[in-house]
Amino acid sequence: MANELNSESLDNLMASLETGLSTTERLKINTKAAAAFKTVMLSDDRIPKSAHVYGGGTVHLRSAFIMHINALNGTVEDGFSKESKKAYIGRFLNDGWTVKDRNKQTHSHVEGLHFWELTRLESKSTVQKIMINGVKNAIDKKVKK
Repeated sequence: MANELNSESLDNLMASLETGLSTTERLKINTKAAAAFKTVMLSDDRIPKSAHVYGGGTVHLRSAFIMHINALNGTVEDGFSKESKKAYIGRFLNDGWTVKDRNKQTHSHVEGLHFWELTRLESKSTVQKIMINGVKNAIDKKVKK
């Protein structure tokens, strides 16, 4: 009968879907999503720019923003490079800080720029679309095998 379902092919299809995304597929999707986030982060002056040239190989905060790709498990992280030692400066600029003098007297609070949160909100829909399309394409490839 033409309308009968071939149980063997259905079992094979379900088994291939059960394995989930491969590390390579996950890495490809995450790299595209992280690149979209990085593009938004560096698109304007959210992270302050500087023309100052530092000695000793030290880079500016904006130049230290990188994508760290972990091919072993398919993850990609956006952030400041460990080598630049600028993550703490990024944290101060993002969150703000309370000014204290040498006697530990509190004086005022410097508001943060909140560039990380703004970027996350602005890039959220784009990143979600990239991830949904990537997963959909990966599943479509598995189904069409």
